[in-house]
Amino acid sequence: MGLVTGLAPAYGEAIPVIGSLSVRESLVSQGRFSPPGLAWGRGWGMILSPALLLTGLSLAVGGVVALTWLHFYQQQRRWRRRDLARMEAKTFREREAVKHVLDILDYEEFRTFYLTHPKDGRLISFEANDYRLRRALRSHQQMVKMRSGLDEIKRLATEADRLPAKTLELVEQYDNEEFFIEITLRDWFDSFLGGLEYFEILIESGLLTAEELKPFIIYWIKLIGDRRYRRKGGSGFYDQLFHYIHWAGYGRVQNLFERYGFKILPPPYSTHDFTAIETDTKYDTHRVLCLAKAAYLVYEDRDYVADIVRLWLKPVMDDSWKKMSDRQYVVEVIKAWLREGEGKSERDILPDFKYLHMMLTDTQAFMLRKDNNVILVFKGTQQLSDWKTNLQIRLKQFTILADQTAIPPTGRVHRGFLGAWQSVEKQVITI
Repeated sequence: MGLVTGLAPAYGEAIPVIGSLSVRESLVSQGRFSPPGLAWGRGWGMILSPALLLTGLSLAVGGVVALTWLHFYQQQRRWRRRDLARMEAKTFREREAVKHVLDILDYEEFRTFYLTHPKDGRLISFEANDYRLRRALRSHQQMVKMRSGLDEIKRLATEADRLPAKTLELVEQYDNEEFFIEITLRDWFDSFLGGLEYFEILIESGLLTAEELKPFIIYWIKLIGDRRYRRKGGSGFYDQLFHYIHWAGYGRVQNLFERYGFKILPPPYSTHDFTAIETDTKYDTHRVLCLAKAAYLVYEDRDYVADIVRLWLKPVMDDSWKKMSDRQYVVEVIKAWLREGEGKSERDILPDFKYLHMMLTDTQAFMLRKDNNVILVFKGTQQLSDWKTNLQIRLKQFTILADQTAIPPTGRVHRGFLGAWQSVEKQVITI
């Protein structure tokens, strides 16, 4: 093998290399040569030089400092983001319109609100009851139709004595006070929903996360999205609010609610439900959909259940207001407005509707008869007593007290359901 020389960085001298083994390696092994920063001590082996030790120590200290700084930076960043979430929620809560909406949503009893009329400065007091809220949250087309109809009626009254004095008085009263209240309520809810949309924009832009906002806004979300937080007797209002969110295009509000596990969808009920149900086939999609709607409806309060059943039983078509003239629409709205103080009654649908509430077993259900169909709907798991019913999971033979000379019932059912059925069975059979 040939002899090749190379420079030794530590000494600046030529070191012979024989094959793959250099003289440097031999010198290092003998302690006669040390790479930069290393030294050999007798009996101790290789020793780091002070310069290399200092460099390593500096790097270690620098790494610790960097990690500590990064930890504090991330912590400060989290605190700043939380503070931003808190400030945004505080700013939202302090809006006058938002305060009013939260008062409406957050109290079971009705509060009295006060407005100053812009024309004559008089003070108007009112309660935000469900009737008024549902009128205030009508679609944009309905509000335009209302405004146009009111103006048309007042214009006709000035041209000739074509309207009775009492009718004109009611129209002016509605226009000067009630319609003004409705517009104000509508503005309040627009401000509230616009604020919720802004929270969704903060999340979409990455400025905040849903988890960072959650402690500050989740209660407001639940006031609308969670049935347990809604005020009793307000099902009609909440469904109208969901309609309004859909009509007015508040898509980001729907997205925000979905982030926290709540769906905001317009109510599905239609006058076409339970009509033309097929009986010749074993499976009918329309029938299944109608039964699903009834199963959803049973969780609402009794008055609203009766309202929807009335919708199903009466020969009134969906969106019938669209076929009315502007004046006709105003007249129908004012008629309904005048009847709002009357007590609710189920007499008009009593032959075809029965609401069942057994206090002993805490069973809620309703029956509906339309054409040749009878629908019996039970409320499922919601209250503690419902869960007790669910725990009775053993199956039992289904029975009916009525005579079964034709076709006796067959099959086994959930024992908890059978108990619920037996608690209302006598009432159902005697209807």
